[in-house]
Amino acid sequence: MKLSKPDYTKPNAYCPIALVDTISKVIESMVVELLSYIAELHQLIPPQCFGGRPGRTGEEAILILSEKIMNAWKERDTYSVIVMDVVSAFNNVHHKRLSHNLRKRKLPDFIVHWIESFLSDRYTQLCFSGVDSARITINAGVPQGSPISPILYLFYNVDLLEIPGTDGLSWGFIDDIAYGVQGELDQHNAKKLQRMLMKAEEWRE
Repeated sequence: MKLSKPDYTKPNAYCPIALVDTISKVIESMVVELLSYIAELHQLIPPQCFGGRPGRTGEEAILILSEKIMNAWKERDTYSVIVMDVVSAFNNVHHKRLSHNLRKRKLPDFIVHWIESFLSDRYTQLCFSGVDSARITINAGVPQGSPISPILYLFYNVDLLEIPGTDGLSWGFIDDIAYGVQGELDQHNAKKLQRMLMKAEEWRE
């Protein structure tokens, strides 16, 4: 159950949590270590991607953003930022898109095959007052509460961080994305940010 929701009769007020056994968590943690090592060694994830990886925290992202704003002020420019949050991020991961992105980032095939197997043939059950529902097949998403889900999501939406290109900068913290641009006029900044949002919308489609 998510806190501070106005209406708990609506399904989206609840967030499913994956309860896995100890052996599964150990295996997943080993794969996470391998994924993280390969990603950092070969720079498969851009440096502006924070959270879910060693040495890159939310505090560091905020410090970099603050520095960009201060530098813009020193140059008498305006710094504009737009922040996005992906709704129900983990639950809406498209498995085929995730596999495509993992291969696009040149991850070894045996790891991709393991992840595909890990995400296939999953199901959930609802339990209310001691009564279990029938099994519900899950065809999308990565399990909330699983050790491997954060880094898988980094690979899933990393393309969003590359949208600004030379027009600006980006920061990401798992499913939170920010685009920032510097310019003499806020109107020009707004136009650049609008173009970035249009590209982000294309990614969503």
